[in-house]
Amino acid sequence: MDLMALEDWLEAAPSQHEAEFREAMRSVLITVGRSEVLRNLMALKGGILFALRFGGRRNTKDVDFSTATLRPDFDIDQFLAVLGESLANNTASLDTDIDCRIQGYEIRPARIDASFPTIRVRIGYARRGTLQHKRLREKRSPSVIKLECSMNEEAIDQGPVILVKGTELPSENPGLADHQITRQVTRDRQAVDPRSGDPRMLGGRLPDAG
Repeated sequence: MDLMALEDWLEAAPSQHEAEFREAMRSVLITVGRSEVLRNLMALKGGILFALRFGGRRNTKDVDFSTATLRPDFDIDQFLAVLGESLANNTASLDTDIDCRIQGYEIRPARIDASFPTIRVRIGYARRGTLQHKRLREKRSPSVIKLECSMNEEAIDQGPVILVKGTELPSENPGLADHQITRQVTRDRQAVDPRSGDPRMLGGRLPDAG
């Protein structure tokens, strides 16, 4: 896949605030890429994939993944435990003073028999040694990345995304399959038209939780 290098994306940040966000996002992506459990569970899609591919022209604070795993088979506790431990290990090993920690999560819709539920994990980030870092440790961080994983959603393999040497992520084809369009995936999604290569919006709006 013809992707913008992750380090180039970091260096292209237009502000200090955006640079901190991109450092945190790098930590999240590399965390998933280095974890065998997470890497085999999910495929990257959505705005961050587009940001890397097209040079960051879409402003997004979320990172989206797909998994074919059904809700009853999705072990929430294991997922959060592996993600939290992997985040701690990777943010400590990367050349950054931005720390990332899970702040909370939710599942929408919450019912176990939902057809296409999404788990949304709030990952806070802050520079170590700051007041914001104290709030991060207390799970009150105002700076948050939302990691969303859509269940029961078969990814259309686009091959791995190379994050850094030796670390890669599976990614979803930026075009949407016909079956995904016809079932009206209930979320806003930016996709590349497979015929022209131009970005376009497909899909609906995820309803607010009741």
